[in-house]
Amino acid sequence: MRDEAGDAAPADDLAAQIGAASRRQELEDPDRGLPLSDRVANRAVEILGVGLLGAILAIVFANAVSRYLLNYSFAWAEEVVIGLVPWLAVTGLFLSVRRRQMIRVEFFLDKFPPAIGRLLAVLAELLGAVMLAWLAWLGFRYVATFGGDPTPYLALPKGLFTSALWLGTAAVALAFLAAAWRERRGR
Repeated sequence: MRDEAGDAAPADDLAAQIGAASRRQELEDPDRGLPLSDRVANRAVEILGVGLLGAILAIVFANAVSRYLLNYSFAWAEEVVIGLVPWLAVTGLFLSVRRRQMIRVEFFLDKFPPAIGRLLAVLAELLGAVMLAWLAWLGFRYVATFGGDPTPYLALPKGLFTSALWLGTAAVALAFLAAAWRERRGR
């Protein structure tokens, strides 16, 4: 919309400002301001996640091209892709906890006095840590029981893929504990 002078109406200007702010926030380094050790850990997990996603995409693409152009399918491709997906999921979960991008009910926490809101946030982080530690224990028991079974096509131990059930969730539980510690200290 334009006013009588041909200038952009305030609503258009506000929309442009919101769009620009959103782009800045999306492109900003999510680890800016963190200590070096935190930035290095997050970058390493980020690289692992990108590598896993790239491998999954490459395998799926190569298998699809081979199937439709050469009439040949890699029997092992689906096995590897399905095995890598849990690792990709836990890398994303780990980073979302470390970067405080997990869904939290900030609206309700903001209704309390700061000290009580911080206490509730710490308790929520601790609850997340306990739940993920429990899942890690269950995942460990599962891998201990079935991890030695061979995969159908490559005959690799299934534990190579299913270890994400306990290693990944244990790492996320530790990330929740670190978040609780930071929240307790007021960061």
